[in-house]
Amino acid sequence: MLGEALATLAALTFSTAAVLYRFAMRESSSGSIITGIVACGLRAVPTLAVLLTAYSALGTSGPKPMEFYAACLLSALSSFVVGDSAFLYGLSTAPLGVVYPTAYSFSLFAALFSLLIVGEKVTPELVVSAVIIIAGIYQVYRGNSTEVSLVGVLSGLIAAVFWGLSVAFTALALRWGNPIDVNLFRVAFLSVLTAPVVIAKRDSVRTVRLYHLILGGILGIGIGPLLFFASMVLEGATKPSIIVSCTPLITVILGKTFLGEEITGRVFTGALLVTVGLVILVLL
Repeated sequence: MLGEALATLAALTFSTAAVLYRFAMRESSSGSIITGIVACGLRAVPTLAVLLTAYSALGTSGPKPMEFYAACLLSALSSFVVGDSAFLYGLSTAPLGVVYPTAYSFSLFAALFSLLIVGEKVTPELVVSAVIIIAGIYQVYRGNSTEVSLVGVLSGLIAAVFWGLSVAFTALALRWGNPIDVNLFRVAFLSVLTAPVVIAKRDSVRTVRLYHLILGGILGIGIGPLLFFASMVLEGATKPSIIVSCTPLITVILGKTFLGEEITGRVFTGALLVTVGLVILVLL
């Protein structure tokens, strides 16, 4: 019961973070990928402070080999520097209901990268899940104006691919460290990697709502993963993953409630299809 409650809180945390990101980014005047990178980096230091607090309270799992740090670095590069930057850029130009369901198809790409890197087999269920998710993304694309949808879907797909790649690197890092260790060093690497761009291009985010962006970062890359990992410790991977897979649908509803974004029939259907495809993928 506690594990399921933590997974539900994680899902709500991820969805709330997405709403905060959209609120922070939607009036960005520069609207470039540099804006996404700088916005991504600005979340890092406050989130790092939260993770350091958790790290100090709960402790570390001991000395780490160099492979651990290499895996964390590659995970940070793929998930945060590329994936999150594309995601935030998409939110500066397209509605939450377009970008988020598309980006959340990353579980499919995680399975594909596991096939390539770990050698896992392709099952019929994986093919079915892929077809449903692709159909959902197409419905999301058709549910809004063509130009806006294209930018949002492409940004979401780039995020999905690199988030999926990050899952493979994170899995490698978890062989040598616990979830707090891994997330702490991922965010630390994010802070270092983006610092030069943040300093040089800080004016590019002058119209970004920084408080919402920072709070979204604390929730989305700080507290949310810790809640999700804790639920997995208590319940195993399946139940928490199914609950968290519902976030595309939750996020679309929250976008309508708090941002006033229109939910067309196609967008709702697309988000629902992506959610169903993710649940099938988790149940493989």
